[in-house]
Amino acid sequence: MLVEEVKSSLPEWLSVVQVHGLVDVYYAFNVNRPADGANFPPGTGSTAKRFNEFNLNLAALDVIVDKAPVVGRLTLAFGNGIEVLHAGEPRAVATGPDVLRNVLTASVSFAPPMVPGLVLVMGKFPAHVGFEVMASKDNWNYTRAYLGEYSPYYLAGAKATYKFLKYFTLCGMIVNGWQNTGENNLWKSVGTMVAFNHEHVSLLWGTLVGPELPGTVNTMVPQLNSPDTRLRVFNDFVAVLKPSKHLNFAAQLDVGYQHPARDQHTFWHGLGGYVRMMPVEQLALALRAEYFLDPMNAVTGFAQNLVEATATVELRPAPFLSFKLEGRADYSTAPVFSGSAVDAAGTPVGANSQTMVAGGAVLFF
Repeated sequence: MLVEEVKSSLPEWLSVVQVHGLVDVYYAFNVNRPADGANFPPGTGSTAKRFNEFNLNLAALDVIVDKAPVVGRLTLAFGNGIEVLHAGEPRAVATGPDVLRNVLTASVSFAPPMVPGLVLVMGKFPAHVGFEVMASKDNWNYTRAYLGEYSPYYLAGAKATYKFLKYFTLCGMIVNGWQNTGENNLWKSVGTMVAFNHEHVSLLWGTLVGPELPGTVNTMVPQLNSPDTRLRVFNDFVAVLKPSKHLNFAAQLDVGYQHPARDQHTFWHGLGGYVRMMPVEQLALALRAEYFLDPMNAVTGFAQNLVEATATVELRPAPFLSFKLEGRADYSTAPVFSGSAVDAAGTPVGANSQTMVAGGAVLFF
């Protein structure tokens, strides 16, 4: 009764506001002892990026205003992961890696009462592809697979989501591009998603198609054979099987195409498998293995094939606390990892493999 009296005395706007947050700190040791302090190649390492440091991976404050049929969401974030995530933002007037770096999500949603199941969203929102997400507490492993690092975590634009027949979801969107808050070329990208979500089985097919190379943004007339006309086509397939709460399986398959220049066509694809075992409520073991092939340097910056294997033990001693201890081994056909030696210019000498151990602690509410 007292709780109800307190609630009734609060200002009306407080009843529609939800506040969540997390703090994710880590330590990572890399056997390579990278001279530049980076555990992962450029553009990757959104978790545990720094070598031999106690550091902040992610601190986030998530504010949701839910006043049906309208929902507003703002997520402010800081840390190594945010720096990596926004490094590719195009530099121009009022845009760049530093402009909206600390805004992870900023969106407004509207659910038209006359169309049950339909939600319209505009702003910056999480991408619709991939098995792993930005918050490490919501992933089975602590660090992320290359399947996630080489696909977008966020998009900026407008989308429509429609849920029907209890288990099915359709989604269509128009966005600025591949993990871009700002625009880097003339045209927009188009994404789609078809999903089936059941208590024991989840299936997802997501796509993203559009020009993703830096082009022109100050004209509405595309130049023949310019980056504005060269498409990237991405297909992402995710399957999750949950036969019980103690044993879960997942698989992800990505297939992509990039048209980098006239008369050039490049492809990449990758396959990952995941297993999570939870013998008791507070303890879990997750295993992951993946094979990522980019033989023509479509998206990774190198012509390479990547192999990665990871084992993670997670302990949740309290409802809002997660500890993860992880061992990871990476191998590439190209010297993409940093070594301890440097050349005459002070650049770390590359290595084809690395082994690392990371420990992460996440407090969330």
